[in-house]
Amino acid sequence: METGVLDRFERQVTVLLQQYERLKKDNVKLREKQSVLLGEHDALNRNSQSLVDGIKKMIERLKKIEKENSE
Repeated sequence: METGVLDRFERQVTVLLQQYERLKKDNVKLREKQSVLLGEHDALNRNSQSLVDGIKKMIERLKKIEKENSE
């Protein structure tokens, strides 16, 4: 009877170790993906800011042209 309990315990430990290894690999993959996504996010933020700056400059130029034409 005790052998059955030990065998069951050993199987449970084996399953837990397999789950641990799988979760450890998943965690590494998620951290890598997070790093990639953060890099893409930063790039998008830089591009967005560049576009906003360009639009602001264009608006200023249009205001200047409008002002020159109204004089």
